[in-house]
Amino acid sequence: VLLLLPSGVLYQTRPLWRNRFVQAVVCPPSRHSATLVYSLLNVVLGYDPAGILPYTSYVGASRERLVDLSLHVLLAMLDYSYCAPTEPIAVEGGGNSPTSANSTGSGHGSGGGAADPLPSPSHVHNVFWGVLQSLTSAADIDFCFKGFVTLLGNLLKADNTYLPSSQKLLGCHAEVLVLLWKLLEVNKVFRERVCKRLDVTQLVVPVVYILLRSCSDKSKSDIAQIVTIVLLSLSGEREFGVGLNRPFMDTLPTAELPPITGNHMDLLVIALHQCMVANKPWLRPLYESWLTTICNAAPYCKSLSLLSCTKLVSLFEVLSSPRALAKPGLGPRNIALVKLLLETFTCLIQYQYNGCLSLVYAILRSKTAFLNFAAAVSASHE
Repeated sequence: VLLLLPSGVLYQTRPLWRNRFVQAVVCPPSRHSATLVYSLLNVVLGYDPAGILPYTSYVGASRERLVDLSLHVLLAMLDYSYCAPTEPIAVEGGGNSPTSANSTGSGHGSGGGAADPLPSPSHVHNVFWGVLQSLTSAADIDFCFKGFVTLLGNLLKADNTYLPSSQKLLGCHAEVLVLLWKLLEVNKVFRERVCKRLDVTQLVVPVVYILLRSCSDKSKSDIAQIVTIVLLSLSGEREFGVGLNRPFMDTLPTAELPPITGNHMDLLVIALHQCMVANKPWLRPLYESWLTTICNAAPYCKSLSLLSCTKLVSLFEVLSSPRALAKPGLGPRNIALVKLLLETFTCLIQYQYNGCLSLVYAILRSKTAFLNFAAAVSASHE
């Protein structure tokens, strides 16, 4: 019923449609909304689909159904934006926070907002957004981070088992990604702690794997877009680039990627290169965001493997070729991509020269492509 009542907007043509039921739940004053949000977050992020033994994850399908419905209810309430401007939302301590609800203590959720949240509490008129902003304690953030890592890592674990189909595959990865995106955007404290204090690579590996799986299927292009937004949001933090220097010791169960030896920056570069060279038309709008993510992390990358450097330079060769620059409608976009690659090369060589000698070697091997592009740029200005 909670999911049915806010779904009326699906059958409306107006962008803003007033739903009296949803407005009573999410618009202030609302006495029990905080408790509802904390309960939904506990159900979703406290779920671990992995079983104790192989094939035991298929036991308890009702819990998975509950998690799926809770996710949809939470996202439907967060998307409601018809609340009229009123007084700023102050999340009261009436509802238990995710961690306190799972413990025996009687602590309440944090009442203070995040530092410089997006958007600020004075402009938020949806109580659900206010609750997400109030998740600033270390225990709450760690609980949410662990839940996201567990749920998003389910796809990787299900595809990387010795026994066939011994791990049940969840069907709500897209919804979990949307919730992660909303939390990263609205809660700056959450984003900073994930990048600074926690191992952000635990989140990067499953997210990159989901991107690789979605790039080959046009019906999953929306998942690729959400993953791109998540990576772009994380790359805005300096500590995200620093965290990518951790050695990559895992293996991804996909034949699309070559064996990766190096750090997580190598994984990110090789995976995004693979998605770009697939040359899928529905992925072209994401190219600039992918290269922006790499460019944001480049100044903090201490080293790159020869394979990663070769992949980056090969992208430059393809995008800067006369044929690519002369394509109708794609020439200006390819020029913007080339500029991002050049900025990435500059950051890597300027700040991490000793660790990126392979990049210098790859550039010297392809000096003809750089000289031809420089000549084309000079000719265009004459």
